[in-house]
Amino acid sequence: MSVWKVGWLIGLVVAAGGCDGGPEAVSGDPPPVSEDLPSRDDSAFALLAEERERERNVKAGYARCVEATLDDPIVLSDAHTREQRVRHMRTLDLRDCPTDFRTAYLENIQAWEELNAVRAALTRLNSGEEIGTALLGDVLMGALGSDYRPTANLGDAIYALEVKQAELDRAVATTWEKLKMYRTIYVDEYRASAMSAG
Repeated sequence: MSVWKVGWLIGLVVAAGGCDGGPEAVSGDPPPVSEDLPSRDDSAFALLAEERERERNVKAGYARCVEATLDDPIVLSDAHTREQRVRHMRTLDLRDCPTDFRTAYLENIQAWEELNAVRAALTRLNSGEEIGTALLGDVLMGALGSDYRPTANLGDAIYALEVKQAELDRAVATTWEKLKMYRTIYVDEYRASAMSAG
């Protein structure tokens, strides 16, 4: 069949009222509304609204938990020793915080705990107190853990602890920066979106 015959047949079908032959297809009236399409009152929209509300509540909970944890007055207080603050950090309830924040917070606590142990060992070794080889090994093992390498030389021990202290200072700073990033993600961005929505 030639192209002009196909075009001619299509024209006839359209002129006759479409494929099903009804005059309503030619009249320009809109198609009838199907009863299957959801309206604003249907449960599909209600479920979507509930899901959005649930999501907003979760984000609000994350924002509250992250903010309360990072702004805890004891953690921020200079009136408490580092050791007291770190012990207090361990007691904070993080269940309502997002998982990635909880992980970063625990990494920060661990870095502080290790740093406190190294600082305590350095203080003890620098105190001038007579330390025997066995006790020196105990101090180093307690502060360095798996990084411990036996030495009987006090100067080598102090150097090893100072290197570890510098490493842990960086770890504390890095994990704190990560926590500040999570504050931006979970608190600041939540507030900005809540303000623009409300």
